[in-house]
Parts: sequence; C-alpha cells; structure tokens
Amino acid sequence: MNLLLVTALLFGSSALTSRLYAASYAGTVTSLSLSRPGADYRLTTVSQTDNCGNSPSWLMLDGTNEILYCLDEGIGLPNSTLTSFKIKSNGSLAKIHQLQTLTGPVASVFYSATQLTDRKFFAVVHYSGSAVTTYSVDPTRGHFEHCQTFTFTIPAPGTVPSRQEASHPHGVVVDPTGQFVLVPDLGADLVRIFQVNPTTGGLEEQEPFAVAPGSGPRHAVFWTPSRVRQAQLRDVRFYLVSELDNHLRGYDVKYSQNGTISFSQFYDANTYGGATPPTGSKAAEIAISVSDSYDPPRALER
Repeated sequence: MNLLLVTALLFGSSALTSRLYAASYAGTVTSLSLSRPGADYRLTTVSQTDNCGNSPSWLMLDGTNEILYCLDEGIGLPNSTLTSFKIKSNGSLAKIHQLQTLTGPVASVFYSATQLTDRKFFAVVHYSGSAVTTYSVDPTRGHFEHCQTFTFTIPAPGTVPSRQEASHPHGVVVDPTGQFVLVPDLGADLVRIFQVNPTTGGLEEQEPFAVAPGSGPRHAVFWTPSRVRQAQLRDVRFYLVSELDNHLRGYDVKYSQNGTISFSQFYDANTYGGATPPTGSKAAEIAISVSDSYDPPRALER
C-alpha cells in the first residue's frame, strides 16, 4: 500500500504539535496529530476523507493559505483527479475544488512566474499517462485551472523493456532560481527540462539531458551552499536517484548568460555503498537533511 506524508507544525499553549496528512492507496487522506504531552509521543487520527479519489498518490501543502492539494493516480481508471482541500482549525479537510486530468499523476510541485504575483502554478507528472501537465492556481481560494499538457513518446523500449516500454515521468523539482522545472523520466532515461516563462507562467520545453541507459531516473533534489544568496548562485548541485539500477548520481549545475541550465556529472555510486542491493529493492526517494546529507534509499516500491 502506498503511503505519502506531509507535515505542518502547530504551536499550542503548552506543547509543539505536528499535523500530518497521509495519502493512501486505500482511497483515503487522513489527518493525524503528533504531539508530546509528556515523555512519550502520541499520534492520533483527527479525520479522514475519501474525496481525493480511489488511489491518492501525492500531497502538496500550501501552509500559508492552509490548503492541501491531492493527486489521485486513478489506478485502473481512464482518468484521474486533482483536488484541493481547505484545512480547518481542527485539522480536518473540506473539499474546495476538483478537476479531472490525465491518468497516472504521481508527483507535483509549485512554481511561480516572477511577473504574476497574484497567481501560483503547479506542474504534475503522469507516470502512466506519459505526460506533464500544468495548472494556474488562485492561492488564496484554492481554485485552479489546466494550462498545458506535454505528452512524450520514445522510439523504442529501453534497456529494461518491462519498465521502459514508454515514457514514464516520475518526479518533478524546481531549481533554486525558480526559472526551471526538471522532470526525471524513468521510462526514457532522461531528465526533461522546462523553463518558466516569467510573464505567463507557462513552461517552455528545453533540450533534456540523458542519463545512464537502464538507470530509470525517479526523483531528484537541488542543493546549494547555505552561504550563497539566491541572486549569486554558484556551486549548485543536482542529485538524482534512479530506481532501476539503485544508483545516486550528482551533477554540477551551471547557469549560462543566455539563460540556459547545464549539468555535468561528478558522482556516481549505488545506494548501498557498493554492496549488492537486496533482491527487489528499488531506490524510491531522496531528500536533503538539515545536516546537508542525502537521505538513504527505501527498499520500497510505489
């Protein structure tokens, strides 16, 4: 069973409480409260909703506006849905808006257009739909509308034909400047690159960069030195975790004066420190910790 968590912090009069939202392939999104009233932690269910769809796969939290966005993967269905929820004071969720979309959404990310301060945008990757879609959002109301659809094909099955018979976008991240959206495509062994139009918020497809054949890129993160201001970005790095070969790869990131982004690999190792990965293991997620080290892989499969 797939389970995805997002967390919000709440400050009470006597203790710090974390509110967690869990999406499950069981067809529910659950609100939970994690508190520490004494020496022990306590996790309690606040509420549960089935209004996201039959297979919720991803959550995005807009903490400023107290709105939660949910992707329904729509497993076994011809279409999927995207839903926004208002977070009530007790943590329960009230549906705001729902929109039908292509099948197979598995990840999404917010991004902004510098000249549209009253709007936000988000990009969604569709694993089984072989596509990327974008949406314009009224952030205060939680209403959104479809903007773009990019559909991808591959000329022939990849090195692992059982998993690479088609394009399978699996993750999506925004670079530290906010100018680019990157999409690891597990089926095509590519990282697809899009540039954000600062006037319209639309994505403009750029030349992708290829990764090792059969590696199956899944998720990625950017890292910047804490001492570097955003306006003077340098020493930016991009870390890519690949599911099919259980590898972590690192890339130096360069921004050119003509407005493009490029990547040069400096690191490549398997996710088990050189040891043979356990049978059935699949690198699934990557995150930068507070100490600036990457999180270890999970031997879990979506």
